[in-house]
Amino acid sequence: MKYLLLMSSFLFFLSTEEAKSTAILEEKIVSIQEEISYISDHSPTIENLIHRPLFIDQKAFQTYLRALPESVDLELIESDYVKLSPFLPKIYLRALLYYRHIEVKPINVEKILSFLFSQKIRILQRIANHKESRGKEALQLLQEVTEINNLNLETTYIELKEVLFSKAKAISEMDHHENFMTALLETKIFTFSLKEILSKNRVPFLQNHGPSLKGNKIVRIKTSINPSPMTSFIEEASETLLVYIPELQGLKASQELETLDQLTNDKIRTNPNFKIVLLYKRADPIQIKTLQKMESDHFLFKKINLSSSQFKRSFYVIDGNSNAPQAIISYFDGQDSLDQPNQEKDSIHVKGPAASLIQFSFVNRVLSDLPKSEQEKFAYFKVTKESIPARGSDEMTLSDHFFIPTPSFKNHDLFLEFIHLAKEEIIIEQRYLLDSTIIEALIHKKRENRDIKIKVFLDTSDDYNPDGFPNSIHMKKLSRYGIQLRTRSKNSQKATSLGYVIVDQSSILINGDQSELAVNDPQMAHSFYLSFIADWSNPEKSFELDIDHFQIRKNSQSFTKDFSTLINDISSFLIKKKLF
Repeated sequence: MKYLLLMSSFLFFLSTEEAKSTAILEEKIVSIQEEISYISDHSPTIENLIHRPLFIDQKAFQTYLRALPESVDLELIESDYVKLSPFLPKIYLRALLYYRHIEVKPINVEKILSFLFSQKIRILQRIANHKESRGKEALQLLQEVTEINNLNLETTYIELKEVLFSKAKAISEMDHHENFMTALLETKIFTFSLKEILSKNRVPFLQNHGPSLKGNKIVRIKTSINPSPMTSFIEEASETLLVYIPELQGLKASQELETLDQLTNDKIRTNPNFKIVLLYKRADPIQIKTLQKMESDHFLFKKINLSSSQFKRSFYVIDGNSNAPQAIISYFDGQDSLDQPNQEKDSIHVKGPAASLIQFSFVNRVLSDLPKSEQEKFAYFKVTKESIPARGSDEMTLSDHFFIPTPSFKNHDLFLEFIHLAKEEIIIEQRYLLDSTIIEALIHKKRENRDIKIKVFLDTSDDYNPDGFPNSIHMKKLSRYGIQLRTRSKNSQKATSLGYVIVDQSSILINGDQSELAVNDPQMAHSFYLSFIADWSNPEKSFELDIDHFQIRKNSQSFTKDFSTLINDISSFLIKKKLF
C-alpha cells in the first residue's frame, strides 16, 4: 500500500544511527536535469507573459476587450475563444488570444504554445510514472500523441522539447489566421483529452503532477526537540546556506537573524568560502537595518516578489550544489520562528536531489529579477550539477506553482482529486473547513460510497472569535450525511488522510494558490493515521460536537441557538455565492 504525503513545510537533525542508515547510495545517481530544464524554459513565460492581472481576472479582460478600438476584430477573438476553450485553462487562453490578436507578437505566442505543449506532455509523463494512478492509460495516450513508443519516462521532456518548441514556432509564425487555427486544432499534443485519466471532479486539468524526484531520505520530526533542529541542521552545512523567511518582523525575526549571524561567523572560521543568502518577502525597518549591518561577501540578502499566496513557509537549504544537499521546511507560517521551544507541530527534513531542486527554483527566481550587473554575487548559489547521488528511496513532488507562479495548480483542487481517489476512509484535521466545493465533494463521496468512513477534527477553540466560527457553518450538513465530527482544544496538525493518501497543507483549506510539497512515505502516513485514530477514540483528548445545540460564542458571551443557526445559514449562503 502506498501513501502520498503532501506537505507545506520541513526541519530536522539526524542522530548518528540515522545518519548511518541514510549514507549516500553511491551506486544510484538521480538526474535533476529534466526538472531544471523545464523550470528554466518556462518560468519566464509564466511570470512575464501569462501571470498578469489582465489575464487572471476574467471581468477585467472582458472590460478591456469592450474598450478596444473597432479595428480589433472582437468577433474573431470570440470565435477563437469558443473553439479553443475546451483545451486549456482560461487564463492561458486569454494570454494566447491577446498576443495573437491585440498586441500581436508571434514570439510570445510561440512561448505560450511551447509551455502549453510541454505542460500537457508532463502531465501524462507524471501519471505514466505512477502506475497505480491510471499509469497505463496515460502511457498509451503519451505514445499516441507523440507517435513515439520507446520514450524514457525519466527524461521525456528533454527528449521531446525540441519537437515541441519547433511545432510551437511553426504554428505561431502562420500569418493566415485560418491556417493558424487549423494547425493548432490538428495538433494532438494540444487537443488530447485528459478527462478519462484525471479526476472527474471540477478540477482544472493542468493542475496535476509537478516536478518529482526520487532518491531522497525524508524524515518527519517534532520541532520542540532539544537541541534546536535549525541550529543543528545549519551546523552540518559545508559550503552554502539558503534561507527563505517570508515575514521578517518582530522579536522572533530579530532572534532568528542573531542566530544566523552567529552561525555564519562560526562557519567562516572553518571555511573562508562559506556563504549564506537570506530571501524574504517582507521585513520591518528594524530587520532591514539589521540585515544591512550583517551584509558582507559571506552574507547576502534579497527581497523577492511572490504573491501573498505563494509558499508561506520558511525553509533552509544547505549545500544545494553539492553531492549531499539537504533541506528543511518549517511547519509554521512564515512569520513564525523555526526555534519556538513550545511548539509541537511537525516539520520534515529532506536529504537528496529534491533539496537541490528547491535551491535551484528560488535562486533562479532571484536571478531573473536582477540586472546582469548584480547577478554575479548570487551566482555562487546556482545549481550547476546535473545529477545528485541518492540518499534513500523516498519520492518528493513539488507543485509547478512552487517553481513558477502558474494558477494551474491549487492545493484546493488537488484536495478534490484526493477525495475522488479515496476508497475506504478519509480523515481530516483542519482549523477551517468551509469551502463549499470541498463540502459538496465530501458529501458526494459519502452518498456515492455509503461504506466509506469520513472523520473530521474541527478546531472550535477560543483562539477564533466567535468560537468555532466559521467551522460551525457546515456542521449540520456534514453530520446529516453521516460524516463524523469531533473537536479538541487545539489542532496541532493541519492534515488530511484519505485511506492510502495523506495530505498536509495549509490551515485554511479554501480555493487559493497554496504551494505544496508531496512525499511518498508509508511510515509517515501510517504514523499520522495511528495518532489521529488514538485521539479520536480518547475522551480525554477529543469530544463530540453538540451540533444540534451549538452556540456561537464571542468574547466569552454565547449567542442563542436560534441566532447561531441564523448566522450560520446566512454565512453558508454567502460563501456558496462567493460573496464572503
